[in-house]
Parts: sequence; C-alpha cells; structure tokens
Amino acid sequence: LPYFADNVTELWRRWHVSLSSWLRDYLFIPLGGRRGGQWKTCRNLIITMTLGGLWHGAAWPLVLWGLFHGLLLAAHRVVPLPGWTGRSWAKPLAVAFTFVCFCVGLAIFRCQSVADGGAFLGRMFWPIAGMGLETSGRLIVLAVVACVFVGHFAATFVDLKALERRQPEFVLGAALAGILLLTLVLFPED
Repeated sequence: LPYFADNVTELWRRWHVSLSSWLRDYLFIPLGGRRGGQWKTCRNLIITMTLGGLWHGAAWPLVLWGLFHGLLLAAHRVVPLPGWTGRSWAKPLAVAFTFVCFCVGLAIFRCQSVADGGAFLGRMFWPIAGMGLETSGRLIVLAVVACVFVGHFAATFVDLKALERRQPEFVLGAALAGILLLTLVLFPED
C-alpha cells in the first residue's frame, strides 16, 4: 500500500520495489550510501534520484521529477518533525501530505515539457474559473478525500486479504464493476 505511506522514505520502500532496490544497490550504495555524515547522505540521495529520473528518459521533466524526489528524501532525513506528528491522530494528515507530494511528482513526471509542468502544477493548486470546481466538482473532491481516509482506516484496522477471500465471486465481480463504472463516470471529458 504505497499510497498509504506516512512519509516519502516509506513510500519509496513500498513503491516500485524492483526499481527502488536497483537504485539503492547500484547507485546509492556505490556513491557512498549513508557513510560520511548527513550532508553526503543527502547528496547521494539527490544524485541517485536525479539519475533515476534520467533513467526514465532523457527529458527535463523526468530529471526534475528525480531531483524533486531526491530533495523530498533529503528533507525527510534532515528536517526535524514536531512531536505531535508521531501521534495516531496525525497519521492520516501525514499520509495525505505524502500523497499530495507524490501527486506533484507525478504531475512533473507526466508533462511533456517544463513549461507544461509549471502550468499543470499551477492549475493543480490554483484552479481557474470554468475548471469544473463548482459545487458538483467540490463534492467530487470531498468524496475522493473521504474515500482516501476510509481506505486508510480500512487498510490499517481490517485484514483486507482475509475479507476478500471470504466474499463470493459475484460480490467481488460487482465491486470491481462498480469501481470501473465510477472510474468511467468521473473520468474527465476531453
């Protein structure tokens, strides 16, 4: 469940495990890994992730995506967090913050150019008139946020694999059909 990670380091432990392991084993560790103190560790993280972005393709948005994640990993390593962030009530906030950071990275990753990325990020955080964020759009955003929180608590307190095994096939099929239908209904029109 990488989307439910409460920090970027945990997200990268869960996300694309084969790529993360390869980056660690063949880039981060040969660069020196965590040896040499905090500064060198942060430098190695930033170089590793930037090269990981370059590995995805020779384009500036991909390099910036890698740099962005390297900076996030380095910041997570050096920025002291307040004591309240470790409390159970704060975990959904940490998960939401990590998910937003990940989505920002995906926006950078998917853009064709740096200018497109800047425009996309601008619209992501500062919607303009006519973007469909009227009352119905706001309700959809609230529904998605509610689903994320419900999913987080379900994954935390319920054994989802055991629950899935106990369901009849037609219930699972209906649930998947409902998810597909919801995806088609909420898919943006071009």
